[in-house]
Order: sequence, then C-alpha cells, then structure tokens
Amino acid sequence: FAPNVPVIVLTNEGQDDLAVRAVQGGAQDCMRKEEAQPSILVRSVSYAIERHRLLDALRSLSLIDGLTDVYNRRGFNDLGEQYLKLAFRSSRSVSLIYLNIDRFKTINDTLGHHMGDRALLCVADTLRDTFRRSDIVARMSGDEFAVLAFETSEENAETLVERLRTELSALNDTTR
Repeated sequence: FAPNVPVIVLTNEGQDDLAVRAVQGGAQDCMRKEEAQPSILVRSVSYAIERHRLLDALRSLSLIDGLTDVYNRRGFNDLGEQYLKLAFRSSRSVSLIYLNIDRFKTINDTLGHHMGDRALLCVADTLRDTFRRSDIVARMSGDEFAVLAFETSEENAETLVERLRTELSALNDTTR
C-alpha cells in the first residue's frame, strides 16, 4: 500500500509465519512485540530506513539508463505495461512514439564516442523537454528511444510528433 515507506512489523508470540510473509511482502524487519525495547526499535527503524533506501537505489538502477537518465528498456516495459492496463481499464488513449538517431554510427566513428554520448544526451533532454512529466521516455537501445504518451488523441499525437520534429530540427541546427 505504501511502497516508498519502510515497514517494520510487530507480531505476537507464535506468529513467526506471519513475520516471514510480511518480510516476503516487502516489510524491512519483523520482531515480536515483547522484544521491541526502545533502543532495539530505534536501531531496527534506522536499519529499515537505510535498507529501504538501498533497495530503492538498486531498483532505480535496474530501470534507468545510466547515460541519459531516462528509463531503459526494462523500465519502459514495466511501467508501460501498467500504463496500458490503466488506459484499457479507463478507456483512455495512449500514443507510442519510436525514434532512432540517423547516422549514429557515423557520429561515433568519425567524431568519437564522447560525441555520440553527447548526441544521446541531447536527444534525451529534448524528449524530456518536449513531453509531459507523466509520459514515459526511454532509451530502448543504443540509438533508439521511445515515448509512451498517456491520454493523447490521434490529433494530439500528430501535434506531439510535429513538435518533436521541430525541437529535434532546432537541436540539429545548433549542433552543426
């Protein structure tokens, strides 16, 4: 119910199976009520907060592209699946926009990988600036990006694509 809150479960004597299920369900710690002395409880809370922070950082690393700081393919697939279920359930539209950087290999081969990385960063920044924060922006592979835009009609999707073309054209003009 609250995935961003570390949870410690207090149980009565003989509820060890409940404790194990609680930890399997996401609780950070579990102890019997009679063991919950103030100093032990403070330590357990401190450890639970730190353990939760570390797990959150690991989860983020598994879903975010390390270079561009947008979602990676796994993040896009996981979050996109939820978006699609929500859209279907609420009869809302979703638009998928997929793009790749033309002649990206040429950039890397002639200008170096640092310039290729810079191009990827510029495209990711442009996508973030062009779309809403609620839209899913992801780097799907080397030079391919995708955007899943929630609640967009066909007409809105065309407007979004045209706005993206304009922004990318301006980016190309400034980086030549």
